[in-house]
Amino acid sequence: MSYAPEYYGSSVHRGKITIDGTLVSGGASVPTIINLPDHPAGDTWQGFAETVLAYADESPINLAGASLLMQVKRRRSDRMPVLELSSDTSDITIVDATGGVFSISPQSIDLNPGDYVYDLQVTLRNGDVMTPIQGNWKITSDVSR
Repeated sequence: MSYAPEYYGSSVHRGKITIDGTLVSGGASVPTIINLPDHPAGDTWQGFAETVLAYADESPINLAGASLLMQVKRRRSDRMPVLELSSDTSDITIVDATGGVFSISPQSIDLNPGDYVYDLQVTLRNGDVMTPIQGNWKITSDVSR
């Protein structure tokens, strides 16, 4: 995930991401909670850079033939997302399928200021569905418009 190190103390090592020394893992029964840093409305979000999705034992989730979907909503119960990114529409790129590596390119996030929830859902080739990452995201007002 391409967070600036000053936000999370994050660092990328040979394509794997650590956040405060913890490998981003999930995909079993419990998603990893990653609350994204507050983001000014209309500014460019840096996305996720070569993020590895792994099981609890740190073995990569095989993304060959998989679809990835990230949805952002005001409330979990909302039917429609305010932002949707997908590997099917090339918003999310599978960088190394067998290594479980994906990325989301930097892009402008033009959401109304407020508190949001998001998750990343993976549908594997065999039809299994998992949600390895979820969290909160606060969009803040920008002074300059």
